[in-house]
Amino acid sequence: MNMNKTNWTLAGRPFQNETWSAFSNCASPWDSKSLFIGCSPTPQLIFAIHSWENIPFYCRSDAPNILSVLFQKDKDHYFLITVNNSNERQNVRVWLEASLFAKSVWHVNDLFSKQSENINFSETPFAIANINRKDGTILELVRLES
Repeated sequence: MNMNKTNWTLAGRPFQNETWSAFSNCASPWDSKSLFIGCSPTPQLIFAIHSWENIPFYCRSDAPNILSVLFQKDKDHYFLITVNNSNERQNVRVWLEASLFAKSVWHVNDLFSKQSENINFSETPFAIANINRKDGTILELVRLES
């Protein structure tokens, strides 16, 4: 694999886009980049790679054993899936990308519990969900106003 940032290839095929994020809208399987490192991933390594390439974390939790992913339906409509892999019930705080969510009002609907509310996100937006052990939830986020 060629490590030159402007001329990366995989199996002889060039990459078309400078974005390594799984969140990007890829027109083809070759429209993004993969990075192969010969060591186990750690949170510090992932943060360093994202910082190095200026790739935002669209959602993340600092709690151990919490996994989260953000899917975009359209410009103002997202789904946040959060899973608690620990053995204890947790109040989970998931930080959301400020460039997408900060300083705006969102309707947040928990698709499992059917609870919903309007939230005015600050400059450091986050969502909180109370998740049972070995369980998860899906939050639907719809922008009401900027």
